[in-house]
Amino acid sequence: MENIRKVKVEARAEALRRIKAQQVDSIKNKQQTFDLNLSSFLKKKKGFWSAYQPISGEVSPTPSIQQNQHIRWVYPRVKEQNLEFYLNPSVWIKSSFGIEEPDPSISELYQINSLDACLVPGLAFDRQGTRLGRGFGFYDRALEGFKGLKVGLAFESQIFSEDLPRESFDISMDIIITEQNIFLMNHHPNQVIEGERRND
Repeated sequence: MENIRKVKVEARAEALRRIKAQQVDSIKNKQQTFDLNLSSFLKKKKGFWSAYQPISGEVSPTPSIQQNQHIRWVYPRVKEQNLEFYLNPSVWIKSSFGIEEPDPSISELYQINSLDACLVPGLAFDRQGTRLGRGFGFYDRALEGFKGLKVGLAFESQIFSEDLPRESFDISMDIIITEQNIFLMNHHPNQVIEGERRND
């Protein structure tokens, strides 16, 4: 257990190094290409999806969300050690983590198990769908037992060719989308990813 956590710390450091190494102009170009990739993917989807407000270094789903309003969007808010989700918030409050979150006093609470899919940020992913977060476990707890589609979002530089360390509680992604690729994980049923390319 201690060895896995040590490897996770090292992997997070490497992921952060890769993120910081990206130049501003490069990130802007990658983001524009990512928008096209994610928008094309979302045009085929429907239902209720969760998104997120990006922090520095994270790829942003916002432009693609704005172009795909046929999907109903919900956003997470940290409450104690868990995530709550709110439908179509119009007012945002900055959390202690520096993340823009829905104002719960004027937003409609939405149950995560009623969602069709979640867009999930991460520091790093591997090609098996393993996600490396920032170590707080919010998404791992929120998505435990979740039956919908789990879609990791990142820049290509955050995709590790080697397997990332994984513990029993770590939630795997079904799909990972970057500015270059859409990776489909082999553990996900065919009917959910019909029309997309597997990561074989």
